[in-house]
Amino acid sequence: MGADEMTVATDGILTAFQTLLVSTPKVEDFLAEVAGLAANVVVPRASCGITTHYNGKPRTIATSDRRAALADEHQTDRAQTRHRRDQHDQISAGPARIFPR
Repeated sequence: MGADEMTVATDGILTAFQTLLVSTPKVEDFLAEVAGLAANVVVPRASCGITTHYNGKPRTIATSDRRAALADEHQTDRAQTRHRRDQHDQISAGPARIFPR
């Protein structure tokens, strides 16, 4: 893709993004549309998920399609499993002993 084609593509993406921004009243709907737009601007088409962290836990707030939702669900499950394992390891380790018995 040449520089001129890239500029046209970028302008089209920005225009689509601005249109979404002013025409979507709910944040959840806006983010779902952004995920769909992001999935469609790459070749080949991809899946896209938008994830935030709330209280230290990942939370998927928008996806472009079911595939992205499943991938995010799997990723979140793995992160929660790691978090529980880390918590267990900290509890199992107990306090350090400074003085020998």
